[in-house]
Amino acid sequence: MGRVDFSLSEPESDLVALCQDFAQNQIAARAPAAWEEARCPTDLLREMGALGLLGMLVPEEWGGIGMSTVGFVAAMEQIGLADQSVAAAWQAHVTIGSLPLLFFGDDEQRDRWLRPLPRAAPWAPSASPSPKRALTPAASAPGPNGATEVG
Repeated sequence: MGRVDFSLSEPESDLVALCQDFAQNQIAARAPAAWEEARCPTDLLREMGALGLLGMLVPEEWGGIGMSTVGFVAAMEQIGLADQSVAAAWQAHVTIGSLPLLFFGDDEQRDRWLRPLPRAAPWAPSASPSPKRALTPAASAPGPNGATEVG
């Protein structure tokens, strides 16, 4: 039986190094305070978007970086070492938040809804004409268990 080659390509290795640095210097240092305050550290997710990490599996033509699944998993390992909850929120955005649009949306839907996702648009102030539809921290209110809910 042949051996599986688990070595990373240069782009995958560069991504892992970026995620390791961000995870150790930003996530590990700041996420615990967010959880203590019963809030999701959306500031970290916005910064991950600025680094291109939210569009990891989205092809470049739709605003992502088009990373391989192996690179994504190797990067996720680094994020998870710093904070499992941030890793889970990030992984959900990268996969269930983006991939259905990529695989099942038409070009108009991808252009409208997928293209902004790699840059953290869901956590950015909205230009929506209806304040009730804007997903912003200002629209948040404490929920019954003390956690912040967007509404």
